[in-house]
Amino acid sequence: MTTTRLTLWFATAYTIVILVHEAAHGLVARAVGLHATLFHFWVDIDRNNEVWQRALFGSAGPLSSVLLGVVAWFAYRAARPPATAVPLLLLAACGVSNFFGNLMSAAFVGDFSNVSVWLGLPMSVRYALSVSGLLGVASVLFVAGRELRRWIPADWPRSVAAALGVVVPVGIGTLIIIVINQPVAIPGFAVARAGEAAVWVFAVAGIALATPPFVLTRIDGLTLTWLDIAIALMVLAIVRMLVPGVPLP
Repeated sequence: MTTTRLTLWFATAYTIVILVHEAAHGLVARAVGLHATLFHFWVDIDRNNEVWQRALFGSAGPLSSVLLGVVAWFAYRAARPPATAVPLLLLAACGVSNFFGNLMSAAFVGDFSNVSVWLGLPMSVRYALSVSGLLGVASVLFVAGRELRRWIPADWPRSVAAALGVVVPVGIGTLIIIVINQPVAIPGFAVARAGEAAVWVFAVAGIALATPPFVLTRIDGLTLTWLDIAIALMVLAIVRMLVPGVPLP
């Protein structure tokens, strides 16, 4: 059950972050006077717009992700009962790393890359943003790995804890994410998701370098529940509802 719950919640937490991220894009687009259609992994806006409108629209997604992640982190630190801790930890990791991941790609593709182009930022600034984003992603996921180690049985060897605590859940969870979002009109969608999964190597490092004591007062945080399944199915239903696109009034 350990790996099953981690896998389910990796896919669910990631998808929740994306849904909030895209909803923020859409709501800000409407707030600044743009027509917007909300899809499951992007927002389509009309082409008659000003630079400042596009910049606010483009920044809204990553900013909402980091806000969600920070709130989830503080909720995780105060989590009672322990069953709520792992979902909150993964939600925090996915949310904050989504922000830094967008920052990391500022010199290449993504939301902050688009905003940089619209604002005419020089490549030197964009590369500096990318470096800071990489450092942010590495730090966030390293801490997430160390925290995950506290919920994995203490008698597991480091290699087993890393494999079953991160590698398998993230690998299978990423496949689930790719499948449930089909069809998607984003070139290289699966490759991009695989790239996001690869950066969880920093969480593997966090688990591998964690030191005892590992286990919290209670260790029932990785037992799969019916509520986990119900939340995952609800999130899946929202994704499928958004596949054809929903115009925002």
